[in-house]
Amino acid sequence: MKETHYPTVLNLGFRPFFLGAAIVATVSMSLWILVFTGYLTLEFDRLAGPQWHAHEMLYGYAMAVIAGFLLTAVRNWTGKETLRGWPLGMLVGLWLLARVSLWLGDSLVEFSAVMDLLFNLALVAAVCRPIIQVKQWRQLGIMIKLGLLFAGNLLFYLGVLLKHPDWIPISLYGALYLVVALILTIGRRVIPFFVRSALGVELANSRWLDAASLAGLLVFFISELVSPANVIGQVAALIVFLANASRLILWHKAPVWGRPMLWSLYIAFWCIALGFLMFALADILAFSRLLAVHALALGGIGLITVSMMGRVSIGHTGRDLSQPPPQYVLSLMFLLAGVVCRVLLPLMFPDWYLVWLKLSAALWIAGFTIFLTGYAGILTSPRVDGRHG
Repeated sequence: MKETHYPTVLNLGFRPFFLGAAIVATVSMSLWILVFTGYLTLEFDRLAGPQWHAHEMLYGYAMAVIAGFLLTAVRNWTGKETLRGWPLGMLVGLWLLARVSLWLGDSLVEFSAVMDLLFNLALVAAVCRPIIQVKQWRQLGIMIKLGLLFAGNLLFYLGVLLKHPDWIPISLYGALYLVVALILTIGRRVIPFFVRSALGVELANSRWLDAASLAGLLVFFISELVSPANVIGQVAALIVFLANASRLILWHKAPVWGRPMLWSLYIAFWCIALGFLMFALADILAFSRLLAVHALALGGIGLITVSMMGRVSIGHTGRDLSQPPPQYVLSLMFLLAGVVCRVLLPLMFPDWYLVWLKLSAALWIAGFTIFLTGYAGILTSPRVDGRHG
């Protein structure tokens, strides 16, 4: 094993960021539900509580998973080393300082802004540098989305600090749609690869479906940020739904349902498709667009990030992908139950909306706590095959 002078958790990007993401997902949601139910008071003079919650789920939790995944994947894609050791620790430190300072409310928002934006800039540089070195221009879409997420976070803090509250929802909804777009981009590549590796089955991608999904998502993104809930955005959302639902139907293979690391990805993609369908139908069927938002956020982002963190952590520590810890499936089941409570049950029993909301938060917290019990040791211990990573 290669001798190092730093903890094992800093060997590769997925280790500290996946561990940190799971901890922050648990703490941030716990704080939010305590604030929401009135059991805890945080200082929110310049920022609304729901905006704080959305920011920490997107620019806090989701960005950590993205950082861990890309710092690991780009190393494989380019053959170039990405951050490790104390430089990686410094990047994680910037991210963590922003999170902890925001757990106090918005009293330290200036400090949070500096730490968070420095983290975003450093991550963009760390991811883009090896890609540019090897001229791997097919990753341009990923680099652009990462840059736009920095711009969105900058807009959020400018909205808070310069007292432009209308900028904040643009930043938050923009981040939601960008993270979903990143998931669709990466998922289009990795799901066929994972299925081929596990089952020896080829999944074909259709250029027509790629084009329809991309065009629909772009129109939806622009339309929703300029003028939410308009006909153009609704039609675009329907196109995104049809393109991705068609892709999932074409991709369907019965053996997938025997592999948790595969069916979790399929269900997450179906949640994303459902979210776009709900955006298309919300005004027609007169239900809250927040249900569509949470279909994308909890069902799409939440499920797929846990699924990917579980798989990457097993694969990149030299363990058997067919034998994840039992906590993996259990955490997915809790999150899936949370999706049902947050998205589907309010449609069926709207009078119990607050009950479903609190229950979904409890299931989220339980799911990530279970994930941590199974993966904290894996993420902080050396590879089982003795290799560095």
